This record gives sequence, structure tokens and C-alpha cells, in this order.
Amino acid sequence: MFILFSTGILFASSTINTNNTWGCITENKETEMNNAIGNKDEKAMNYLIDYGYCFILEKGQEISIINDSNQYRTKIRIYPENKRPVEIWINS
Repeated sequence: MFILFSTGILFASSTINTNNTWGCITENKETEMNNAIGNKDEKAMNYLIDYGYCFILEKGQEISIINDSNQYRTKIRIYPENKRPVEIWINS
């Protein structure tokens, strides 16, 4: 199964296929990150990442798609190396 997001990021059902994808732990934080990126607000982006609200995902990161029924965002589970899995929202 493949899903093409409006960000141009192609996901397979089990790995991320591009670098520098991001996701956030809540829909509200995902919206905040979208706004920060749109406004080129690096302080806001760094805050969200530094405090663990959002994550930069790397190419090859293992994922599971949990909910892709929303046209604006998708909920996925990431499997960081040597850490517990985390469910996050990504822009779709």
C-alpha cells in the first residue's frame, strides 16, 4: 500500500521514503507546526521539537498507518530505535 501526501512525501506501509518529514503528538501541535513552517518561525519550530511535541522523521523510519481517514492529517505510529513506539500526526 502506498499513500501520496500533499507534501509530496511517499510512504510505504512500513517505512518513510524521504528525509526531513515531521509529525506531532497531537493534532493541535501538528497545526502549530504547520503555522510555524508557513510563517518561517524557527523559534516556534525549535520549541515544538525541543520539548518533544514534534519529531523529525528520517528516511527508513519504520511506521504503521493508524488512521488516514482525515483529508488534512494522518495518524501514524513510529518505531524509534531503542525507544518505545510513539503515535503522531502528520500533515497529509
